[in-house]
This record gives sequence, C-alpha cells and structure tokens, in this order.
Amino acid sequence: MMNPLQKNTWETIQQTTVTDLRIARQHLWLNVGTYLGLFVIELSCAQLAHSQVLRADAFNNLSGIFSTSLLMTGLYMAAKTHDNDLWGAPIAPSEQLAMSPRIQQSRFRFETLYTLVAGLVMVEIAGDIIYQATRALFSPTTPVLQSRIAGIGAGLSTLILLLLWLTNRHWAHHLANTALVAAAEIFQLTQQVDTLMKQTFNVAVAALMVISSDQLP
Repeated sequence: MMNPLQKNTWETIQQTTVTDLRIARQHLWLNVGTYLGLFVIELSCAQLAHSQVLRADAFNNLSGIFSTSLLMTGLYMAAKTHDNDLWGAPIAPSEQLAMSPRIQQSRFRFETLYTLVAGLVMVEIAGDIIYQATRALFSPTTPVLQSRIAGIGAGLSTLILLLLWLTNRHWAHHLANTALVAAAEIFQLTQQVDTLMKQTFNVAVAALMVISSDQLP
C-alpha cells in the first residue's frame, strides 16, 4: 500500500500523463482529416488529368489513415483510468485499489505497443515503395506526359503534408509523445515531393517539345 504522499504524487503523475495522451489523441484527428482530404483532392485531380501516378498516390493516403488509427487506438487504451479488465483479464474491485499504479503503468504501455505496430506498417509500406521505384528504374517505359492539373494537385498535397508534418513535430516535442512522433512520418512527405518532381519534369518536357516544334521551319 502507498502512503498518502506517494498516493498524491502518483495521482499527479497519472493525471498529467493521461491528459497529455488525450491531447495527443485529439491532434491525431487532424491527421485523419488531412489524409482523407488529400485522398479526395488527389483522386479528383487524377481523374481530371488522367494521371495514374497521382491516382496511386491518392490511394496511398489511405495507409496514412490506417497507421494513424493504430496510434489513436493505442492512445485511447493507454488513457483509460477506470476499467474492469487488463489485456482481457478481469480485475477485482479490491485489486483495482491495491494495484492501481501497476495497472495504469501497464495500460500506458499500450501506447508503445501500438506505436511499434504502426511503425512496422510504415516500414512495410516504405519497403514496397523502394521495390516499386527500383523496378521502375530497371524497367524503363515510354514516358507519359501529365497535365498541369496533376502538377497542381501534387504541389498542393506537398504543401498540406508539410504543414501537417510541422504540426505533428511541434506537438510531439511539446507533449513528449511517441505516437505523435510516429505520426510525423517523413516517408509520406518524401512521396509527395517525388510525385511533384515527376509532374514538374513532365510539364518541363512538354514545354520543351512545344518550343522545339515552334522553331521547326
């Protein structure tokens, strides 16, 4: 049993930690809304521009929603302070009072566990991106010029994800929260920059072709 001083100290630590976890979870809703909005924007631009690259990138945003959902689940379970079970095992009322700090510390580990799972998902997606890029590099195909609409869509997505990344990074350091650190995954931003570079290259090639045709006698 804890003495009154230890109990008061633990309750203060618990309240502070749980509050930070709930704030972090609220901020992750911004990630879900952003990824969903980008999915709609990029898919719409892909339809208008007939861009398969932008279409693939639009559906890739769904992986961001899945990873964020894992992080939010971990934060939700870690922030629970009153529960009748732990990891599916029932807890008697008397044990809840006697083992409260130990039980809550075990719940806090849900954040780490789900962050690890989300990280493994990100690694798998990043590996698939590297594989597809390497395959495309050694299997050259005839380049297909994209319209300016695709370039605008990719540029807008890059800007939005940059702002989201900076927001996640700020709150991750402010709250010292590992889930928000994981939410600030850089590979999404890298993909958007890669897409923007492809669209810019295609527009530049199209412009050069127009200039060359105008100079023909």
